Amino acid sequence: MTARHCRVLAYRPACRGPFRAAGRTAGFSGGAAFSAAWVFRQLRRRGAEQVLAAAVLLVAGALSILALAVLLVAGVVAAGPAGLRSVLLPVDGALLVLGTALAVVGASRFSGFRNAVGRAWTSAGRRSRRIQQGQEALAQLVEQAHGLQPGLRPWLRPFAFALLNWVFDVACLAASLWALGIGVPWHSLLLVYVLTQIPGSLRLTPGSLGIVETSLSALLVLYGLRPGPAIAATLLYRAVSYWALQPIGWASWLAITLQAGTPGTPPRHSNDAAT
Repeated sequence: MTARHCRVLAYRPACRGPFRAAGRTAGFSGGAAFSAAWVFRQLRRRGAEQVLAAAVLLVAGALSILALAVLLVAGVVAAGPAGLRSVLLPVDGALLVLGTALAVVGASRFSGFRNAVGRAWTSAGRRSRRIQQGQEALAQLVEQAHGLQPGLRPWLRPFAFALLNWVFDVACLAASLWALGIGVPWHSLLLVYVLTQIPGSLRLTPGSLGIVETSLSALLVLYGLRPGPAIAATLLYRAVSYWALQPIGWASWLAITLQAGTPGTPPRHSNDAAT
């Protein structure tokens, strides 16, 4: 095993603590940006390099988006033609992004295009020190990724956790409807949930307060529920899935922060692993 492999593998125990707290940071009223910044600092305190810590957050976000996309497809299939009409606009936007990406990939097969992009990339690094640092960090990340080469199977476990995170939240919504004696619209529940998460994930307000409630209530009414039961189910779902987690999230944040501030064994860095 090379030193590069050891350097990457050494972060597994270092990252374990912050990942246990990552799910709890969703309850913080500071929003996703605050949560991501806090987890990033925890990773850095435990010896992860800056590039690797940022890459971990990006990969976690990408897996979460992929899992939500899987639920979107399942929701469209379950809802039938009505569900397909509801997602035409988001699908058009996704197809536009996908078409642009495919065009760039196709153009990259031509040496002239690659040379032009390479010259622009090098020129930008010479003009700005910050851009040059970003280029060096990106090159370091690519080198570590090539050295790791985990294959497909190691990605299945984090993807399964990302998928279960959404599935359990859907189950909370279904349980809220059931607890109030409201008939659960099983054919459209999954699609309603996913369409609610799209504006909710923008974090335009702390905890997406008001955005999730309005979107979810309107979609439940659109798919057959009366306004009164729809609003009641939405408020119960938010009380359980968001407000009930606030004390747990803040208590976890306080405990981990105080633990990080106590003197102890210094974090293990890559040099120790390589030796």
